[in-house]
Amino acid sequence: MARIFIEPGRIKEYSATLPEGDAKKLLRVLRMNPGDSITLFDGVREYSGIIKSLNQRSAEVSITEILENARDSRLHILLGQGAPKSEKLEYVVQKATELGAAEITPVILERSVKRPDAADAGKKISRLRKIAVEASRQSGRVSVPEISCFMDLPMFLERASRYDLKIIFYEGDTHGLREILNGCGAVNSIAILVGPEGGFTDDEALEAEAAGFVRAGLGPRILRTETAGLAALSIIQYELGDIGG
Repeated sequence: MARIFIEPGRIKEYSATLPEGDAKKLLRVLRMNPGDSITLFDGVREYSGIIKSLNQRSAEVSITEILENARDSRLHILLGQGAPKSEKLEYVVQKATELGAAEITPVILERSVKRPDAADAGKKISRLRKIAVEASRQSGRVSVPEISCFMDLPMFLERASRYDLKIIFYEGDTHGLREILNGCGAVNSIAILVGPEGGFTDDEALEAEAAGFVRAGLGPRILRTETAGLAALSIIQYELGDIGG
């Protein structure tokens, strides 16, 4: 069955209007017709519906049922990803969305390969948000993770300050993630910070520690930046969240 993200403002009581791009997708790609069933999600709720009308410019959907949110993790996880090359960041956003991250923030660090200017950063964030929407659609999520603008380290540490548990993955650290999770008690929100291709500097690690982050490792092998955050998300969701349950 087709599953489409819709802006909340396009749903009025038991009727929804899809814009031109989605209408064309239903018509040309999915070969759908009036009378066909469809699922919509708006970041908060999921809806079952029937297509009432469909043309090149818009589609009208009659809402038949409002569904409970059963596929989103109970944990609110913020992934701070040390900004890597563009294609790696896109991969991280797609997979972190599938793994249930609630927020994903690119963090500009001293060893980040490229520091985008304001215009370039805006375009990148817009594309990343589209990737997150599509990954949410594909994975059955109701919510779409928030994709924050590029931040420097102090900005990210301030954003993460309200989280119950804060972890920085620092190469060579002897404290395993499982050990930290087993001793953390009841938590509802976790912020994790992963370095870029070149890793963290010692000063950055100390700054994060001063802001309440605990150091953790992911085992004896060195993981690439695009692997480390996803491995951490998987472990956290397995130990405290909804993977493998």
